[in-house]
Amino acid sequence: MVLRCWLLMIVCLANLSYAEDIHWQNSAAIEKIFTDVGLSGTFVLYDSKNNTYTGHSLARAQQRYFPASTFKIPNTLIGLSAGAIKTVDDVLPYGGKPQPFPSREKDMSLREAITISNVPVYQELARRTGLKTMQQNVNKLSYGNMEIGKQVDNFWLVGPLKISAIEQTQFHK
Repeated sequence: MVLRCWLLMIVCLANLSYAEDIHWQNSAAIEKIFTDVGLSGTFVLYDSKNNTYTGHSLARAQQRYFPASTFKIPNTLIGLSAGAIKTVDDVLPYGGKPQPFPSREKDMSLREAITISNVPVYQELARRTGLKTMQQNVNKLSYGNMEIGKQVDNFWLVGPLKISAIEQTQFHK
């Protein structure tokens, strides 16, 4: 039990310190784009050659939010590695309920579902993956706050999973 507490504390400290270790440069050009259209938000670009981050609004880039559609990438990777599907061309059911867009009202592969952001298909993938396997893999990926709660098919949409733009960039790196 003591070892678990120490490991949890180390993970928490590592997640708190990620922002201090980055080399950030504000971009006046990117800030102007946000200002010109009256948009509040952030933008993060990682330069792997120089190990630097360039963007707009470092404070916002460090703040965690629900990953929403950006979780489709780790959801796909986890589903594939767990054997919930064999390939991205396996067809998954959307569930039969009316959707906000008619194009989502059909069974489809992940290859098609990702292009139209078909949430029900990704929810089915998560259900096939299962809560325990999903949690283990979110932990392995050190994805955001790594909290998925007890509902396997919506934690990336309504919480408790949260991730910052910088953490997203680090995940993709």
